[in-house]
Amino acid sequence: MKARDDDSPTLEGRQLWCSFGDGETKATVLHDVSVELFAGQITLLMGPSGSGKSTLLAVLSGLLRPDGGQVLALGRDLWAMPDHDRERLPPALTAASSSRVTTCSRP
Repeated sequence: MKARDDDSPTLEGRQLWCSFGDGETKATVLHDVSVELFAGQITLLMGPSGSGKSTLLAVLSGLLRPDGGQVLALGRDLWAMPDHDRERLPPALTAASSSRVTTCSRP
């Protein structure tokens, strides 16, 4: 495995796509979304209700597989890992504490 550069993101989403439903009821919630999160960084995720904030967090934490794109944790693709490797990620990258991201909606 390639050594990580200290300037590399700890958690990264690349060109993420996620949708729910089928046919006429299909709703694309994430459309080509990319984000980089670095150790020690505080990130604020804002948007109106239904804009995809919770879906993005679920995808980044490994709880929800995206329809397209990549989620990289410490430089490794979460969805290319076998389940047992994904379960052994450091606690800082688990669903319970994937990053210090606060969601906020405007009224």
